[in-house]
Amino acid sequence: MCSSASRLLRWSLAAAALWIWLVPARQNARADAPPGKSFRWGADREGGGPYIYPDPKDPAKFLGFEVDLADALGRRMGREARLVLCGWDQIPSDLDRGDIDLGLNGYEYTAQRARHYAASLPYYIYELGLCVREGSPIQSWAALKQPASHGRKPRVGVLGGSSADRYVTAEFGGTCEISRFEGTVESFLLIDSGQLDATVQDLPPLEFYLNRLKRYPKLRIVGGPAQPGYYVAYARQSDQPLIDEVNTALRALYADGTLRRIYEKYGLWNAQQERLSEVWKTWPPQDAAPEAGALTQIRAELPLFFRAAGVTVVLAFLSMPLAVAIGLAVAL
Repeated sequence: MCSSASRLLRWSLAAAALWIWLVPARQNARADAPPGKSFRWGADREGGGPYIYPDPKDPAKFLGFEVDLADALGRRMGREARLVLCGWDQIPSDLDRGDIDLGLNGYEYTAQRARHYAASLPYYIYELGLCVREGSPIQSWAALKQPASHGRKPRVGVLGGSSADRYVTAEFGGTCEISRFEGTVESFLLIDSGQLDATVQDLPPLEFYLNRLKRYPKLRIVGGPAQPGYYVAYARQSDQPLIDEVNTALRALYADGTLRRIYEKYGLWNAQQERLSEVWKTWPPQDAAPEAGALTQIRAELPLFFRAAGVTVVLAFLSMPLAVAIGLAVAL
């Protein structure tokens, strides 16, 4: 009995000592990130340069103009900018779940997104570019509406879900074979090897990889820029005060020349960026198109549903006779 009591006493003392040791450690962990003194911004490393990419000298670190921009915003706001790596197309979902506070990764402003998320002022004005291999018959946007000389549709690579994807689908979906990728570099490699005829992407990665790094010497930008748009940061609607802080910091970074220095570092400053302060005066743009209701969306998708159901029924009726015929032929 005494032995059991002694063991119990020793276990109690050990537990108390462990608790005394853990409490300061937990408090120190919280002290490293005091509430309101940091923000988590989400980005996808697969997006590549010039947005965010691993440092060649130290892959654990990241470079890119949005990395520098987030750090500069944090300094202006008196907060620590904490990078959270996530899939590019998952950034809205990560915002909804509260895994990040800010989506800052080449996300274009759209009226639809602005209805569901708080959007910052534009921090970059981008345009789309058309990239092909040297000697390609595709030398203009108009060429994407014409079949190739041998009758095959031009094969065009885009970043899935991007403005380039929407633009190519709307303008050239009937005359091009569109391949969608999760990053930008895949398209360059496939054009270089002849598996793709062209890629349509935002000009920043095209300028960065082709003209600044000269990583793909056989690739060319043709046809001139098209379809300008705006990169903005997104936050949850309940985090509008955070977006207000970002907007104030953006104005200050533009006024003191920090924004220009960051963009020039990556070869991204151009005449379009000089218009930022003018764009901010009338921001946000008017949303003339009302959001489609559930009934409208269902009505629009009903024809597609019935066509798919029809194909399913036809396949169901054909599969059994085909299976019997093939089985009988094999048995005989």
